[in-house]
Amino acid sequence: MNPPHPHSPSPARTTRVRVQSNYRRAVAAGRYNVYLATLAGKHDNVRIFWEDQIRRRFLRPHLLQREESPKRRLRVLDLGCGSGQGFALLTQIERDPRSLALHHEWVLHEGDIEYVGVDLSEAMVAKGRENYAGRDNVLFFPTDLNRGLGAVKREQPFDIYFSSYGSFSHLPRRQMMNLLAEIGVHAHPGALIVLDFNGRYSVEWPEYWLARTEAEKVRDYTMNYLYLGDRAAMGRAEHFPLRFWTGGEVRRLAADAARQSGVGLTVLDQMDCSVLVGRHVDTAQYNPTLKPLRRMVNSLHQDFVRTDLDRLLVAPELAGDHPVVTPMLKRLIHAWNALVDFTRRRLEKAIRFIDLAEWPDYPPALQIAIIGMDRLIADTAWIQNGDARANLVEPQLAYLLRSLEIRLQQGIGCGHAHLAILRVEKPA
Repeated sequence: MNPPHPHSPSPARTTRVRVQSNYRRAVAAGRYNVYLATLAGKHDNVRIFWEDQIRRRFLRPHLLQREESPKRRLRVLDLGCGSGQGFALLTQIERDPRSLALHHEWVLHEGDIEYVGVDLSEAMVAKGRENYAGRDNVLFFPTDLNRGLGAVKREQPFDIYFSSYGSFSHLPRRQMMNLLAEIGVHAHPGALIVLDFNGRYSVEWPEYWLARTEAEKVRDYTMNYLYLGDRAAMGRAEHFPLRFWTGGEVRRLAADAARQSGVGLTVLDQMDCSVLVGRHVDTAQYNPTLKPLRRMVNSLHQDFVRTDLDRLLVAPELAGDHPVVTPMLKRLIHAWNALVDFTRRRLEKAIRFIDLAEWPDYPPALQIAIIGMDRLIADTAWIQNGDARANLVEPQLAYLLRSLEIRLQQGIGCGHAHLAILRVEKPA
């Protein structure tokens, strides 16, 4: 093999150029503008009503615990901030999601935080500055996290070191460990670190499940889902390497970074997000056996659209044959299908729970979901206006399916996204 030309770009630089090119085109196409939920695209219904809300649910208890600290603006560093979606995620977390009050009561209001966003993509940084122009508590800077915190280390410590939407999967393990160690040294005692990776055990890419070496855990990825429905544009979308993670690997990462930095990093919680409705479920880019389940869930959330519930059923074979992944996926798929099947039959006639042969064996999460659906459908008999099925029953079915995903996941890396939250442990 011939040695590389002395002036040829390094593989890492080539990858960064390709990633920046991909995001630059997405920004120019308006994919990162202020958005409304839709049936497809970057900000589809699943993104708004599942993925954003699951992240908020994940963060809520940890932010509520911090209210006992002195009243001051919470300092947040958003690492891989994109166009600033982290600001909206953090400032629209319901204090009590069950509240029926006239107005929302947020855990954090927009004026409660000092937000600094850093990203490799200068196009993203420019878009963030445009989206949040005029806010003196929101700043954006270009930073290559492969090289650590860089100039950010000169800033005062932050209370939350935040990431979202797989931003940390852009870093190889070594660079991620170095960055996490730097964060530990820089942070306040008790600071929170929110990690967001792409999960390696997702049904979207079963060929990635058996990766052993570090090289095998860095695999191909594309954002062609941004152009779903436009085959030519999907074919032109850039491909670039991402590092895919499991729950166990995240715990080992935290332990290694703690040893390197001499700072304690305690893993407080882990969660898988979008287990059956990840971005590449609809593209079938890495698993051609998938059917467009995300599109069907998007339909459940859409006003005045009735969804063919038969198309929501999931093939049990999707669980594969893996000692870690398969047991969890089997439970989730079985519960998912049972709820969908109950709903489609209950829309036609009343069903007694005692007539459900498997009822005693259903997990509590599924029993609660079925009871909720039964009561909702019974009450729609009183509704005289609007399309009760499309506008009440189907969105609730989507939320109940989401609740199954939340309650039956195990934080092992089975989702399109794998989330973790760490606390920095060191003397004050």
